[in-house]
This record gives sequence, C-alpha cells and structure tokens, in this order.
Amino acid sequence: MKRLILILIIIIIPIAAFAATAIMSSFNAGELTPRLYGRTDIRKYYSGCRELENMFVRPLGPVEKRPGTYYIATAAGEARLIDFQQSTENAYILEFSEGSIRFFLDEE
Repeated sequence: MKRLILILIIIIIPIAAFAATAIMSSFNAGELTPRLYGRTDIRKYYSGCRELENMFVRPLGPVEKRPGTYYIATAAGEARLIDFQQSTENAYILEFSEGSIRFFLDEE
C-alpha cells in the first residue's frame, strides 16, 4: 500500500507541476462580478477578468494601461470641476470656486 501511494505521488506531482493554463487574449467582457467566479458554463467567463485596475478595455479585446495624469494648476480654494465639450474638437474643464470661474483647455 505504501509503495502504491509512493508511486502515485511520483507520477502525479510532476504532472501537476507542468499543468498548462490557457492564454487569455481577450478581455472584452471587462470585470466579472464575484457571482460569476467559476461559472465556466457562461461564455463571458472566458473573456472576463476578476480585476482590471487602471486599465482600458478595447472593443476587440485587448487591455491597455490608462494614461497618467499631470499637474495643471492649484485650485483657488475649495472648487468644483465640470467638464464641458463644446464640439468634437474643443473640450474644456471649468473650475468653479467662490467668486470665479477658470477655464482649462487641453492643448497637447
């Protein structure tokens, strides 16, 4: 009996060590809810992810790191920021603070 167990251990451990995992090349299902963990019967399970932090999911499936932010200006006291898109080419950030409004234009 001990010999049989030893033989099984010798055979099973190397097989488990070389077990392959599937390569995921599409994440267009985005983040999955915890209710779907282990639901391999649902197609979205194979194109979803448990957590996508600071990432953008592209329509065809790949993910990209989101771009960073950069310093523009210090707020004039307590302020509220509102985005305003005038057209497809012009977008602004409006900073409303007590007694003033400042406009910021994205000029890359």
